[in-house]
Amino acid sequence: MKEKEVDMATKIVWETSLDKALSRSKTEKKPVLLDFFNPN
Repeated sequence: MKEKEVDMATKIVWETSLDKALSRSKTEKKPVLLDFFNPN
């Protein structure tokens, strides 16, 4: 990977709680990305 890609990957903090993510999104004025995974 390029240095910039590695740097960005280390800065991303994924939330596992929807309530916490929505609160953080509102505080930081950023959108929320929802990822739905179904292995079946």
